[in-house]
Amino acid sequence: MICLAVQWFTGEFEFQDLHEIVGVTVLTLVLFRLIGGEFARFSAFIRGPAKIKAYLANLLRWQLPNEIGLNPIGGWSVMAMLAALLVQATLG
Repeated sequence: MICLAVQWFTGEFEFQDLHEIVGVTVLTLVLFRLIGGEFARFSAFIRGPAKIKAYLANLLRWQLPNEIGLNPIGGWSVMAMLAALLVQATLG
């Protein structure tokens, strides 16, 4: 979050050197997340369509399961955020 704020500030006020350094930092953090440890692996939090459908059905009935970690929609939200950060850091 701090890196994104610094990215915006340095881009807005044309501090190009710092902007590039923080951009590489964001890219490095995303890449470390992609190759992370046991609990960072995608198999730990990415669920398929059947799990998402069941979760949404339970959500509509106000019957939320007690799970450790992310719910199925939260896992895909993390994927979307990582993809957006990867695109932003790569394209500048």
